Amino acid sequence: MTPADYVQKLRKYLEPNRKKFADWSKEGKDAKSGRWTGFLYDHLNGNRYILLPPQLIEEIFEKERVANAVAALRDSGLILPGERGAALKEIRIPATNEKARYYFVNRDFMKPNQN
Repeated sequence: MTPADYVQKLRKYLEPNRKKFADWSKEGKDAKSGRWTGFLYDHLNGNRYILLPPQLIEEIFEKERVANAVAALRDSGLILPGERGAALKEIRIPATNEKARYYFVNRDFMKPNQN
């Protein structure tokens, strides 16, 4: 698959499921419960993301293609790189202060003409 194919496949998955994503600030305390839908996250700096758990990325791209998909999505600017270029970023869970690891997908990249 080409990088554009990976982007298109993720967009195809996310578009019909956008309304199912929980708001991180309200429901992020359940992040360790294995949610498969992901979360909407508004960063303090004004950037907006969709947080996708690793299990969901594996489901979308099949396990054997995850590394290629993530590399292509990161290179395209769709996934925000974490520390030292890692794809997964740590985020603190509201109320418990524990950390969870998610892919940060740029929401504005997905729907550039809408807020």
